Amino acid sequence: MESSPSPAKAGDDPIKREGGAPGTADRADAQTLGTGDLESEGLADFLHDTVASEREFIFKRHFPKAQFNPNPCWEVDQLFKSDLDLQLNNLASYDSGTQSLLKVVYRKVTLILQDGEAGYWNRQTECDDYKARACLIATSGYEKRDAFCLCGVPRNDRKNSRCQDISFCPRCNFKRRLGPMEEEFGHCYTAFPEVHLITLSLRKAGALEPRLTFKDLTAEVWYEEVVPDGCVRPFTDGIATYSGWTDLDGFQAVFRAGRATLGATVDGKRLSGYFGAPELAVGFLPFKVLPHVHALAFSHCFTLEDAQEVLRDYEDRLRLLRDQGVIPQTAVADVQILRVLSAEDYLNKLRYIFKPLKVEQAFQYSSTTRVGDDLAAMAKLSREVEEFFEVVEAAFLEFHRVLRKGVCFGKSARYCGVVTPERQFKRDREQARRTMAKRRKASAARRLREDEG
Repeated sequence: MESSPSPAKAGDDPIKREGGAPGTADRADAQTLGTGDLESEGLADFLHDTVASEREFIFKRHFPKAQFNPNPCWEVDQLFKSDLDLQLNNLASYDSGTQSLLKVVYRKVTLILQDGEAGYWNRQTECDDYKARACLIATSGYEKRDAFCLCGVPRNDRKNSRCQDISFCPRCNFKRRLGPMEEEFGHCYTAFPEVHLITLSLRKAGALEPRLTFKDLTAEVWYEEVVPDGCVRPFTDGIATYSGWTDLDGFQAVFRAGRATLGATVDGKRLSGYFGAPELAVGFLPFKVLPHVHALAFSHCFTLEDAQEVLRDYEDRLRLLRDQGVIPQTAVADVQILRVLSAEDYLNKLRYIFKPLKVEQAFQYSSTTRVGDDLAAMAKLSREVEEFFEVVEAAFLEFHRVLRKGVCFGKSARYCGVVTPERQFKRDREQARRTMAKRRKASAARRLREDEG
């Protein structure tokens, strides 16, 4: 996909404050991104009752950059949840809450600033397909859909709202995960002789044994083994095995196993340290959710024997989970350890690890390659998307979305990161909050013991 003339930066503020007194929100931008009150103009009823030519006139009046459909069919169009233009043509068929969210999404992804440049969310659509993701979430039953769609929209106090949804929102993910990690470790490629991208995942057993991939990270390896067809490799392995597996305890058990294996590798001096994150790979038709852990690891000399030890340790932990019935009996270890060869690749893989979940890609991939003209399959796809939204937040509940150890841990004597004064202030504040929470918890437990005694 070609980039926009002014490429999106994930840290940009989505509403540009220009003109007026310093610190004052631009009213035109606020009106453009506000929820508006089109219901008072009878838009939904008008689109539903009038003939095509009149509908096109009123449709283009309110949505000039959307494509008008003279023959909308609600029963069919509602299934294509990632197509914003189709959903706007069927606006009258949605409830008032969904109508409002769809209009907000439209305003966000078509916003042009006063200087003529595309707005933040408009640029995100060019580089990250935010438009399809936002439409998919707006028409779903996702628990955080209202906050997600209204993220970046000015509130009454003229401050932009923030959804805090790091699973899907590119803006909040950048501010809470990607931005701080890039700021802290973006320079660390030259800090150690070797940097490896490590992925600890699962694959189908049967005739296949646990798999270890230990190679240099070239473009061919990346596109042939890691992201074939635009999907993470686990999508193509063991589809039948993981179909319908939505055991939240199993997801977190796999996350913990990956974290423990990486930690044991650092403790065993095979790695100097690592930072990374848990992630879910999702696919549809059949529905499959696969937990795995990504990490960038630093070392002085990481050999094939070290990589084999990582595989053995991870498989031992998965074997215990299989014996306990926590994960499928056919799931075995799939470990990728790829040596990063350049600083540019290092930054790209850091951004890959901390990216938001791109559920719209899995939806569009399944709808174009596995549905065809089968409306029943499309309806099933829509139901599977709803099921994924039900499990995604619970899968990460109470589990840290940033993992680190060794030289990447802030209190390490050999800490390799860079912490700005602003980030240090936030860390100290959070540490104080955690300390007070522990004290209150200990005090409550002590009082409870005294009462029982």
